[in-house]
Amino acid sequence: MSKHKMKIAAVVFILLAFWIPPAASAQSLDTDSLLPRFQPTSKSIVPDSLFLKAQRYIASRRAKFIGKPAPIVVTTTIAGDPWRLTDQKGKIVVVDFWATWCIGCRPTTEAIEQLREKYKDYKDVLFVGVALDEKAEPVINFCRTNNMAWIQLFEPGKMTRNGFAKAFDVWTIPEVCIIDKNGIVASVFGMSKEEIDRTIIELLGR
Repeated sequence: MSKHKMKIAAVVFILLAFWIPPAASAQSLDTDSLLPRFQPTSKSIVPDSLFLKAQRYIASRRAKFIGKPAPIVVTTTIAGDPWRLTDQKGKIVVVDFWATWCIGCRPTTEAIEQLREKYKDYKDVLFVGVALDEKAEPVINFCRTNNMAWIQLFEPGKMTRNGFAKAFDVWTIPEVCIIDKNGIVASVFGMSKEEIDRTIIELLGR
């Protein structure tokens, strides 16, 4: 696939994430009813087959992860300290996959910052960023400039080499995954601020 096509596919995947209900599965997803939403502006650029593949990918990925134990993740913080997802049991973990070069990640990061402020007194809600840059320096500088004081996880190398991203099959960003207090995946693939907030409220009530 050419870089141009990969960029188009990434945009489609990101947009689809916000239009398919979080609970949708590969079996329940009605791709025919969702496809027309894109056609007025995008049909001449991206073929219908790509839309359908994107829709099915998102639904199958949600079916793969939601309601299942989270993958075992052992990684490091931007400071080089070890970090394990299994050590966070007892907390709702909100994971934001992002990169400094990802312009589309900015609104999601801002939403995470606002929600972090809202839940700052909740010891059982943890916000974590997973930076998918190749080098640490841009991440450190970006976090410092934008006052991103919450935990940032990082592994050097390309996005496809990041262990956390590989464990959750993340290859388009922005993306937010939420894991409940028992280590069960509650949501994957793209969520608005309102959806993230609703999910946290629901999980706190369990």
